[in-house]
Amino acid sequence: MPFTKSKVLSLSHNLMEFQTYKDPTFPVEIYDDHFSDFFDGKLPCHWHESIELDLMLKGSATYHVDGDEIPMTEGDIVMISPGMMHQAEASDPDGTLVIGITFNPKLLVGSEDSLLYRDYFAPLIRNYKFLSTDNADISASIRKLYNSQKDGSLDEYLCFSYLVQLWNEILHCPEMPEQSRIDASGRQQSQEMKSMLKFIQEHFSESIKIEDLCLAASVSRSECFRLFEKYSLFSPKEYLNNYRLTRASEYLLDETNSVAAVASMCGFDSPSYFSLQFKKHYGQTPLNYRSSKLSG
Repeated sequence: MPFTKSKVLSLSHNLMEFQTYKDPTFPVEIYDDHFSDFFDGKLPCHWHESIELDLMLKGSATYHVDGDEIPMTEGDIVMISPGMMHQAEASDPDGTLVIGITFNPKLLVGSEDSLLYRDYFAPLIRNYKFLSTDNADISASIRKLYNSQKDGSLDEYLCFSYLVQLWNEILHCPEMPEQSRIDASGRQQSQEMKSMLKFIQEHFSESIKIEDLCLAASVSRSECFRLFEKYSLFSPKEYLNNYRLTRASEYLLDETNSVAAVASMCGFDSPSYFSLQFKKHYGQTPLNYRSSKLSG
């Protein structure tokens, strides 16, 4: 059954998440995510320029990082390197909760030209997509960071010291998976996928053919399908349809937009076909969806 709650990430045209920190001079975000807050219990595909660490507190989920599948159960931790496209889904969203931390490494090292960055950050985040572990010391540091928030406010100095401790533990973690290594072809494929996603987000209101996506990324038709399956878990057509429906759900919240207008704005030729697809995806008609969202 579709979920009615929907936590929405703020994403750019190529799925980069716009991250806003309470204080831009202290780029750290600490949060908890209930998978039930995401549509269909799925964290949508995205990437960002910060380092992300997730600790599974309850339940289980499957993470997909740059095409690699990572099963996560209670107590497991995943670190995701900057620039890596990732998404996740939980089989029981109501019972799945993670603690998440994102931070810009420049907070700890000053700049990418510094000795600290070159020797203690670059070898890991430039050569590995992710770290997957159940290391007790790393888990304890993540919990300390989460608990450094008091009544919604952050003790920055305490947080900084815990981040230094956390990174030191990550550096000495022996469990770096070999399949997580980044190679030149992987970097190129990631950029090709981002180019196709950017094209979709810029042209979703228009008619889009597979050939258009291939041209946007300079890839063959077969490579286009392979990249979508690897990174998004959908075919190009399925991804485009889901993206259009997501944008439609946003446009419907403006009561001045008719269903026919929303259908046209999102690239659907027929309002009736749009309504059929929308109900299949969200479990209710466009007008019922609007009513339930605006009344709630």
